[in-house]
Amino acid sequence: RASEPADRWCLLGLLTALAAIIIEELADVALRMPVLPIVFYTIIGLIWAMCRGIEGARHSRSRVPERLRWVLLLVVILVAMTLVSIVRRDWRGALADGLADQCIEKQQWIPALKYAEVARQNRLVLEDVLSAEMNRSTAAVNAAAYRLGEFRDASERYAQAASSKRGNIKLLLEEDAIQFDAYLRTVLQAGDYLWGVMPFVHSVAEQVGRGFLMKAELEGRKAQLGMEPVKEP
Repeated sequence: RASEPADRWCLLGLLTALAAIIIEELADVALRMPVLPIVFYTIIGLIWAMCRGIEGARHSRSRVPERLRWVLLLVVILVAMTLVSIVRRDWRGALADGLADQCIEKQQWIPALKYAEVARQNRLVLEDVLSAEMNRSTAAVNAAAYRLGEFRDASERYAQAASSKRGNIKLLLEEDAIQFDAYLRTVLQAGDYLWGVMPFVHSVAEQVGRGFLMKAELEGRKAQLGMEPVKEP
């Protein structure tokens, strides 16, 4: 029971916030995300504490030993710090996931791959992790396609270059092939994870198939240039 005007206004604000969350949840799933449940249960706890009344709260506090109160305060602080750390980690992943989407739209595959990796490591909810993994696979297969394009251009220059200049071009070809295999491994890793969780995702199969087709073309061009083949990515 709130007896003071200030207490009544605080209680009214808390009840309004609780009602707003409940109404919002009728058409959303935000309570399944890491941040909103903390706010939701904090509001419920504050409402419950205020409804107990000031006298009841004082009476309950008087029965708690002084040492135990300090221990409980320390525990609450540690729990709060842990929750803040978890929320910050998820928020960092959410920001990285958004940046990965922007880079994919701009066809900036290398930055998109880095942001998708950060998002995959930091998101907490399964749906968000799957989204980050899908972005990672998309960025990796397109980065592999970019490296294959560089390999094509370098192989044409290699065929037209004089013998004295082929050494440097061959180093570029080897670097492109190494980077291509690294990106293809990322595609396969993402595909294995996504298939294990959601085996019905057809776009993952398309990306993995595209990666293997590009791998076949790369190895064919390497054979024409007399480079050592690498069958496994």
